[in-house]
Amino acid sequence: MQALSLCPVQKLQNIKGIFTDVDDTLTEHGRLSAATYTALEQLQKAGFSVIPITGGPASWADHMARVWPVTAAVGESGAVSYARTESGFRTFFAQTETVRTANQVAREQAWAAIAHKFPKAQLAADQCFRLCDLAIDYGQDHQLETETVKAIVDMLKERSFQVRVSSIHINAWRGSYDKPEAAQRIAKTLLGIDLTQQLDQWLYIGDSLNDEGMFGLFPLSVGVANIHRVLGQLKQRPAYITEASYGAGFTELAHLLLKVRAMAL
Repeated sequence: MQALSLCPVQKLQNIKGIFTDVDDTLTEHGRLSAATYTALEQLQKAGFSVIPITGGPASWADHMARVWPVTAAVGESGAVSYARTESGFRTFFAQTETVRTANQVAREQAWAAIAHKFPKAQLAADQCFRLCDLAIDYGQDHQLETETVKAIVDMLKERSFQVRVSSIHINAWRGSYDKPEAAQRIAKTLLGIDLTQQLDQWLYIGDSLNDEGMFGLFPLSVGVANIHRVLGQLKQRPAYITEASYGAGFTELAHLLLKVRAMAL
C-alpha cells in the first residue's frame, strides 16, 4: 500500500469510472458534506462515471440514482440497482421475485433466532426500507461487543447466508451476488461493457471489511484514511490510501483525478 499521492499519473489518466462505497467513504458518521457532493458533481461534469455501491438499503440507492450526480447506484450489497436511462428510470434486481419472496421468509426466521439468543441485538433503523437483505446494527445507533458480532455472523453463515460486516452493520442475504459481482453486472447491463476487460479504466474506493472483494477486483483500489482501523483484518487491501478520512478522502481522490484530467486536455 502507498499514499494516493504516489499513484503514477499514467494509471490515473486511464480512469473513466469510479465505484465507491457510501458509509464512511462518501459520508462521515452518516453525513454527506457539501464538499463531497460538489466533488461528485465535478466528476460527472468532467465525464467520469460514478457508481455508489453500498450495503445500504434499496431506498438509498433509489434516491441516489434519482437525485445525486451519479451514473447509477447499487444497494444492499448488489441486490438491486437503479439508473436513469434514455428509456426512463430503471430498476435491476439480482434475483427473481419468486426467489426474493422465499428469501424474505428465511431472513425473518434468521432474525427471530438471533433476537432470541441475543436480546441486545437490534435491526438497523433502515431495515424497513430494505428489499433483499437483513441489516443488524452493531455500530450505528446500537453497540454490540466484538464477540457477539462474530457469533451472529456464524449463526447467519450456518443458515446459508452471505454475510459482510460494514463499518456499522452486519449485512446478510441469500444468493451468490456481492459487490464485485454487482459491479460487473451493472457495467454489463447498463453500460454494455465487460468490466473484467476494462479494469484499468475503473477504480474502487472504500473503507471497510465489506470492501475487501472490491479491493481484490480492481488493480487501482483506494482506501480512505479511516480504513486504518480495519487493515489488520483485511486479506485484500487497497493499493493506495488517501491522506484524509471519510468524505474528505473521497474528495481528495476526486480532485486528483480532475487535476490529471485537466492536465491531459
